[in-house]
Amino acid sequence: MIVDERSTINVAPVEGGRVGLRLSDKARGLMDWSTAQAIARELRALAGAAIGMVFYKFNLDGAPVYIDFDTATAQALADALYKVSLVAEEEAKAERIALDTAILYRAGAPIGLSNHPVIIDEARKEAAWNTELRRCMPGGVKSEETFGTPSVLLGPAPTIQ
Repeated sequence: MIVDERSTINVAPVEGGRVGLRLSDKARGLMDWSTAQAIARELRALAGAAIGMVFYKFNLDGAPVYIDFDTATAQALADALYKVSLVAEEEAKAERIALDTAILYRAGAPIGLSNHPVIIDEARKEAAWNTELRRCMPGGVKSEETFGTPSVLLGPAPTIQ
């Protein structure tokens, strides 16, 4: 199959940490996020070294699909595969990311390892209610915040020298 201007390539994350790839309604399939990252690296290398067309063999659901790309299309597909594979990887490793973020929250670090709202909520729950974390880090979340009502004190104006 030769990909030209009329052909479309769709790449999207699929449930379970997988990446879906559709090539012009002629070939479609799923791959693991790590496979998608490896293919993206290979396509980038081939597009960088190619003078004319890039020839690549995909294994979609066990069936080989041979495709010719121009270098710009190969680079664009590599970028799309890599970005979507990162989203799929985050979904596949959501539980571990939430636990690592909970450890950071429990230690008082104001940073997280994900921007996904579901993962952040799960990390907050783990930081507050995970009994193993509470035993290992009994001090809880250390905070520099002071509570109370702020007050304004009037005094003489500062002198400027």
